[in-house]
This record gives sequence, C-alpha cells and structure tokens, in this order.
Amino acid sequence: LRDHEANAPPYFVVWLHGMHQGMIGPRDLKTMQWRLRRKVVFMVPLSPRPWDGLNFNWGLAFTKQQNKKELGFVFGHLHHNFLSAFTQKIRELSSWYSAERIIAMGYSMGGFGAFQLGCFAPEIFDAVVSVAGYGFGNPQPNTG
Repeated sequence: LRDHEANAPPYFVVWLHGMHQGMIGPRDLKTMQWRLRRKVVFMVPLSPRPWDGLNFNWGLAFTKQQNKKELGFVFGHLHHNFLSAFTQKIRELSSWYSAERIIAMGYSMGGFGAFQLGCFAPEIFDAVVSVAGYGFGNPQPNTG
C-alpha cells in the first residue's frame, strides 16, 4: 500500500466461511486489502458449534429434524441472542480500531451469514457482500 493508503483509518471486514468451514488464506486476505487500497482489519470467526440441541448456519439455528438433508433449503429460526452478541462484538472491535468502514462478506453459507448480519443490524454495515449465498427456505415452522 502507498503511505496515504496505509495511514488512513482502516476498513473492518468480517469474513464468514462456508458450510464446511473452508477458511480463507492469508494470501487471499492480502489480495482483498490490495484491491480495497486500504489497510484492512479482518475478523475471521467460526460459525457456532452445535449447542443445546441446535445446529447453526451462522445466525440461523435449527434441529436435525428440521433439516434432514445437508443441502437445499434450510429451515430454522434466526437466533437473536447469537446475532446480538456477534454484532455487538463487531461494534466493539471496529470502534477499537477506529474503522472508517465496516463490511460483512462471506462465501456460500458465509454469504448467508453476511445477509443475516446486514439485515439484523443494518446501521453497522457500510456494505454486505454475499458470494454464492443462500437463504433459508421458508419462515413458517417445519413440522416434519
């Protein structure tokens, strides 16, 4: 980066992985920083592990009974406690770094997670980028 790019306030990018926790490599993160022409602070978390009988696709919680197949529409409910805690952590960290912009990005299930974040707390994010993201199939409860 040029001096004026490197010395400007950073962008804060939340990168969310896809279903099989395929991580993004440091080389790809450097490429993103170079293309943004800005110092970037990356937050690269893991989707929540199963807890209390629920599985998670980022902020979407579901039971095995609701989703008998691995692919296709995903049924469940948005887990407001998780989304609230996650967006609060994003607020805290981006403030600590004095970020000029906050961007949520993700691939596949991570793109779905980026949509969840952007819809849950739109006031936080300057941009949401979903690469091959998907959404859950139906807001109605799935009984079987």
